[in-house]
Amino acid sequence: MRRFIAGLAYACLAAVTACFALSASAEVDPQTIRDLAFGESEAKIKAIGTLGASADADALRLLQAFLDGEVQTVGEDQVLVVQGETATDLLTGKGMAALPDNRDDIVLNNRVRKQLATAIAALKLSAPDRTPRLAAAKQLQDSADEDSLPAIERALAKETDTEIKESLSLTRAAIQLASKDRATRLAAIRALAESSNPTTRTLLLGVLEQKDGTYVEADA
Repeated sequence: MRRFIAGLAYACLAAVTACFALSASAEVDPQTIRDLAFGESEAKIKAIGTLGASADADALRLLQAFLDGEVQTVGEDQVLVVQGETATDLLTGKGMAALPDNRDDIVLNNRVRKQLATAIAALKLSAPDRTPRLAAAKQLQDSADEDSLPAIERALAKETDTEIKESLSLTRAAIQLASKDRATRLAAIRALAESSNPTTRTLLLGVLEQKDGTYVEADA
């Protein structure tokens, strides 16, 4: 009986792992997976930005697996998601009967880890429950960049919770204040002017900041 239960548990875990990989490889561009696994930091960050801007649950699972250290490589041809004693190749969706001995961990520097966490938070804005959405919105206040804007815009369009909407609106405005486009910066300032959140003052004062006698905002 114990052997039967153990075998059943192993089979279930293998099935779950395979479903994850099959789904990910079907929805996520294989080159994006390769860039995440084998690319230099800039290629990894670009791939993360692409996935973070999507509304894809597969992208969320894939990025979380990378952040959790569940993805390993074998040579330059295999990218495996490893859970327990099972593994599936993310590029092919095929399960593996045995774990290869020559697996290598994927090294992520702090910058890439930060980008992963930010992209994951952006994707969690679509969570059905309020608690993870609010936590994601607050996390993005400190880490979001232009790559997060598509996800923030989507979330704002459908978000009904006042606190979450206010948090996301402030984050969007903060990102837009750094835009190279003058009209975008002006729109962000007008949006902040309508907010009663105390954070608004800090953001607007940043526009008036001077360095060596010159305003940070060059446009009069």
